[in-house]
Amino acid sequence: MKKLFMYVLALTVAFAPLSCKKDNEAENGEGGNTPPAVTYLSPSEQQAKLDLVGEAVLNEVDPDIWHAPAETALEVIMDAQKVKAKEGEEIGEILSALFITIEKQSAESSLYIARLSKLTGSITVETEGEERYWKYTGGANPLCLTYLYNEKAYTVTFTAQDSDQLMIYRVRETPVYDIETGAPQGEQTICYSMYVPTIATLEIKEDGSEMLALEVKPTVTGLDENHMLCENTVIKGSVSLKAAGYNLVVSDLSVSEKAGATKVVFSHNSTKILEAQLNATYTLAQAVRASIGGLEELAESGTIRIMDGAVIVKADINSAIIKEDEFSSTKEGAQELARTINQNSKVEIFYDNDVTAAQATIIALPVSTDDTYWNVEPALHFFDGSADMTLNDFFTEEAFPKTMAKLGAVILHFRTYFGKYYGKEVEDIE
Repeated sequence: MKKLFMYVLALTVAFAPLSCKKDNEAENGEGGNTPPAVTYLSPSEQQAKLDLVGEAVLNEVDPDIWHAPAETALEVIMDAQKVKAKEGEEIGEILSALFITIEKQSAESSLYIARLSKLTGSITVETEGEERYWKYTGGANPLCLTYLYNEKAYTVTFTAQDSDQLMIYRVRETPVYDIETGAPQGEQTICYSMYVPTIATLEIKEDGSEMLALEVKPTVTGLDENHMLCENTVIKGSVSLKAAGYNLVVSDLSVSEKAGATKVVFSHNSTKILEAQLNATYTLAQAVRASIGGLEELAESGTIRIMDGAVIVKADINSAIIKEDEFSSTKEGAQELARTINQNSKVEIFYDNDVTAAQATIIALPVSTDDTYWNVEPALHFFDGSADMTLNDFFTEEAFPKTMAKLGAVILHFRTYFGKYYGKEVEDIE
């Protein structure tokens, strides 16, 4: 089984993989008052804290909480797949005709425009003998699908309000052939576009009680003269998802050529499982280029809080992308690479909502198995004076017994509840 908190810290690695190696020294405050000495935790004490937090996180995401609505959704979806469509009344084609129009068409190009606000009317199921068929009825009300299953009514309602901002999101070149001879006649450019909605919502209810609610509020400005994304484009907005007592809220989302920022909160009832505030001075497109070594500069910072601040990770980077192939695989080369990384980035770990002094930092650590080949691995530096440890050495199954036991129970419950949908038998987890 995977080590849970390896993935927790992997969240920080996504935006700040390594950190400065600093000592937190007490400084005199105003008026000459000396703050109390910080009690630094040992690696084993930090493992024990993280073990309790891991167990608490899994308690909040236990399948016992959400298996009933999830199982119901799966059953309804599987039953709905048995419903047929009458010839000429295919729901997909009807909906496409509702909100997608061809605004311009010629031998050289076609422009398809989608208006989500045009999705209106109702979809139901009608029975004829032993067969069931989808039925669409037009109307001005928001699009609503009603489905009866096990004497309960499930409704899916979609609403959207369009802005006047037209955005082309896909361009495709399609070969054109002569109808009679089949000879190639060049290519036709097809542009798929839509009016960006100011708000779009999706609600799923069971007998009037909410099962899922999704709300998206996007704003796109600064498109080029062809209504396409460009360096002046700014994307803002928010997303809210609620289901089975869980809430995922993405707010303050802003992405431009100069900066990106967002706040993410994932909670269960009143417990904030994860809260993250991230800021960066590069765009999503630049982030993709960074993954293949094409980004020269990046500057980013952020804070991640886990379980209402039981664990807090703060990151701050302002550096050039460092290419490992510029450093040798010798001990000296690995040391120089680690030193370069650590001088330009910092990731600090705090506990119990106390951000006055970091208990550990993530650093770049030169490592070797045989003294002939050296490389750099992410590691933890502890302020109690203990030796640095790589993440692999710190996050072991033996050091996290409570987390691993709870993880095993969650996996077992998952297989018990949903294994039948995959044709697999439940297996005991030792």
